[in-house]
Amino acid sequence: MIELIDRSGKRLAGPVGFEVQLTEDGHLAVTDIVTSQWQKPDLYIHLYVLLTHLSVSLGGIFLFIFLRKDPNNLFKKQILIASCTLVFTIIIATDRAVSGSYSSWAVEWLSYELDVSAISLQRVLSASNHLLGLVSSVIWTLVFLEVARRVPRKTMQKTPHLFTLRRALQEFLKLQINQIVFIVIFLNLFFFLYLAYRTPIFIAALVSASASIIIMTSYSTWRIRREAIEVLSEDHPIVRAFIRKLADAGHNPQIKEVYLISREKWPLPNAFVIGVWPKQTIVGVTEPLLENFGAEEVMAVLFHEYGHYSEKHTTIFAAFWALIIPLYIIFAVNLDKWLESFLSNEVVLGFLSSWLKPLGFLLSGILFLMLMRWLERRADLFAKRLGYGAALGDALAKIADITGQPSKLPRWIEWLSTHPSADRRKESLS
Repeated sequence: MIELIDRSGKRLAGPVGFEVQLTEDGHLAVTDIVTSQWQKPDLYIHLYVLLTHLSVSLGGIFLFIFLRKDPNNLFKKQILIASCTLVFTIIIATDRAVSGSYSSWAVEWLSYELDVSAISLQRVLSASNHLLGLVSSVIWTLVFLEVARRVPRKTMQKTPHLFTLRRALQEFLKLQINQIVFIVIFLNLFFFLYLAYRTPIFIAALVSASASIIIMTSYSTWRIRREAIEVLSEDHPIVRAFIRKLADAGHNPQIKEVYLISREKWPLPNAFVIGVWPKQTIVGVTEPLLENFGAEEVMAVLFHEYGHYSEKHTTIFAAFWALIIPLYIIFAVNLDKWLESFLSNEVVLGFLSSWLKPLGFLLSGILFLMLMRWLERRADLFAKRLGYGAALGDALAKIADITGQPSKLPRWIEWLSTHPSADRRKESLS
């Protein structure tokens, strides 16, 4: 190998070298092996992920500091940090696109300045990725815990022991474990079907996603039944009035029990419906809702939840994710092949490949949020048709006030939420 050095004796651009081979006709063939080393995609990806982790970590640090000093205007601060992270990502993606390959001027510059080979630099970047990824997770865990502790200010004043750092950490770990279990179930089923039975990717992903959703939902339903401190049946006056009102309106009430969740398990006023198919679906309310709200307001909330059940919203929700996951996998796997079929410019290919995949993921998230807001509006209308629109609007406003949620949000922020703002919902219910 021949190395190129400058006048000071420093190696130029990392591992510069040439491979010399004798051809069949007796000529010497000189091959530049630098290009092959720098075009390894792993090296660039390591740098890309490292810088992304760095930007996310810095964003988390700034948000945590803001929260500690002033918990107000949280949405504006989140948008500011997200915008900064987006700009940073644009710079990195543009660098990749302009380079025309997986090489990067940033990587080359690092190698030159540090006087290390591509392999050594790759190892350093890989180790740094793991370390900074861990740091980023810790930072955003602290942000999550701080938000969880600060948002429900009025409830926290009444029951401060339910909003400790320890409790917030427990809830966070439960959420992470549920996500990990879902991913493990999905990946195991997917690779089993795809590798063992040569199932097409879309079918394997569809079956795996559907099975994972059913398993996790069944577990959640079982846990709610197990943790409920009481099952409110027709003996309870509110449930009895709820069932009678549904029957008078021409509905055949299929849900005649409401599961009551203790304040210790769920300290905020809330109600929910969970299940994939109707026979599995259950409705639950929390103690703070039942104790602090009037009978009309509680019934209005129950009618809202029954609207989800009546119109099979939980089934629609499950079907959406069961379909969107395999569609995105197909999109991500085949994107480069599709682009190469009608584009030949490497710069354009690199740019589109860098951006279309995350944009596809972002689009699926936007579609999910749109679906959730539509389902919420449909459930609101169900309660309104039964004559409980005003009571539901009052209950929603009270819940927003107790939990510290903004009652009115700009339209563009509502696009980032699963629920319309309380004021907007109250207007549509009046």
